[in-house]
Amino acid sequence: MNVSFLKETSWDEVFKAWQEKESSRLEWQETAKMKGFETWEAWRSVWVEQIGAKDRSWSLYEIEDPIEALPEFLVGPTQSWQKPFKDELKLNSTFMALLGKMPMQANKKISSIIEDFPVSTQFIGIKLADGRHMLLEGHHRAAALTLAKNQNMDLKVPGKVTLALTQFKPGEEQLLQKMLERGSKMR
Repeated sequence: MNVSFLKETSWDEVFKAWQEKESSRLEWQETAKMKGFETWEAWRSVWVEQIGAKDRSWSLYEIEDPIEALPEFLVGPTQSWQKPFKDELKLNSTFMALLGKMPMQANKKISSIIEDFPVSTQFIGIKLADGRHMLLEGHHRAAALTLAKNQNMDLKVPGKVTLALTQFKPGEEQLLQKMLERGSKMR
């Protein structure tokens, strides 16, 4: 993956950037309430607390060629995005592999992103101990990039595409399995 290091950052900064882009959108507020949370912030906070996001080191990178890079990321530990995979492939499949298992063309969010890719977008991910990258946040955008690459679409990616990344140590992958099992609903 062709990335350029930008700076060290903190979870608070990463979360704030995510919050600024997503928390005011009605569709995500409704999703939070449907999952049993009063606010977007409460919903998203509970989900990422499962990996100890606040206690991790975070770095910010610019992704030089997101259409090439993101399809090779592993799909993150969310139940809806992992649902198409057989158990042995869960948490071990890329967005390109997801393409054959999910009708991305029919997804309205993915289609709207292809038509109007967001300016200065940021993904949140994990570098696993084996060197692979997994997405925590930005699945619809990654799916749009994957579909565009697969179908040779002329997708315009305006502005800077960044990746907030934390490193997992060997053995921490078990946290991802716990996230997947728990999901993001209120318990």
